[in-house]
Amino acid sequence: MTKAFRLGIFIGRFQPFHHGHEQMVRTALAQAEQLLILLGSANTPRSLKNPFSLEEREEMIRATLPAEQSRLHFAPLDDYPYDDHSWMLHVQTQVQGIAQCLNVAQEEIALIGHQKDASSFYLSLFPQWRYIALPNFDGISATPIRQVFFAQDAEAALAADVPLKAPARELLQRFRQSAHFANLHEEYQQIQQEKALWAQIPYPVNLATVDAMIVHRGRILLVERGNPPGKGLLALPGGFLETHETGFEGCLRELREETGLGVNPQAWRHFLRHRGIYDAPGRSARGRIITQVFYFRIPDDIDLPSPLGTDDAAQALWQDVQSLDARCFHDDHFHIIRDILSKTAD
Repeated sequence: MTKAFRLGIFIGRFQPFHHGHEQMVRTALAQAEQLLILLGSANTPRSLKNPFSLEEREEMIRATLPAEQSRLHFAPLDDYPYDDHSWMLHVQTQVQGIAQCLNVAQEEIALIGHQKDASSFYLSLFPQWRYIALPNFDGISATPIRQVFFAQDAEAALAADVPLKAPARELLQRFRQSAHFANLHEEYQQIQQEKALWAQIPYPVNLATVDAMIVHRGRILLVERGNPPGKGLLALPGGFLETHETGFEGCLRELREETGLGVNPQAWRHFLRHRGIYDAPGRSARGRIITQVFYFRIPDDIDLPSPLGTDDAAQALWQDVQSLDARCFHDDHFHIIRDILSKTAD
């Protein structure tokens, strides 16, 4: 039977791959000869929002659809939370790679998706492809599945109530035995405790933080987080703003506490190149956190002392700017660095 399109495009994170996703894939395959599944957030570390790796997600999908192996294609899709244009180009590059291999023309491609929420804005970014709108089958969302998975009674819940096929259930059960799960479960419990402290506040809580971004001789100053959330991941030196501080004052205090670097405030003002506000609503699993980032560029002819990991930082270190890996960073810190460097390039 002839299909309406030669290639369908389905973008998602699939954390995890549930019944609703499966129905969308089957509906897409009813209209397209081949389906390219772009696995989003490919360049992020494991987190409560993205606990499963690229390989684990592909395994879940393939095992759920064994009869469709020859028609399914997969490609990673990186996050660009502060650069929609670069993300759009990345999508186009990934699609063109598969389209050329399959000898598919632009007019034979269809983007398949569901207008779920604000995160679905991308469905209107590709006018060169036809758009096939699909319903949200049974109203299923991966978010409550993850919440159940990290709750203490997750094993019982996964045994009956969660809308997952056997292959996904089996992978999740194996994952529960891993060190990755233990780390994320610890993080989940801490965040739940924090949220409980704010539960009695009669209005939504917005938290303010400050971060220092220091570049010197082609290297950037980072800390390794010593505690959850993000334990073991890299981050900019920073923390919560105190009520009596300006953002600049709080930034210097956090810098001194986490790295031991204490320079005269006037010198830091001289080195300040840029200040940015980063307020993406979902940037932190802890809740609504708005951060001010202060970018300092230290002249190459100035020597700085070696940083020391203090306070809640396991260590402080200099790392070459060109060698940064998004998969090693907490929250959106890698993307903040990339955004600021693009705005302040000499």
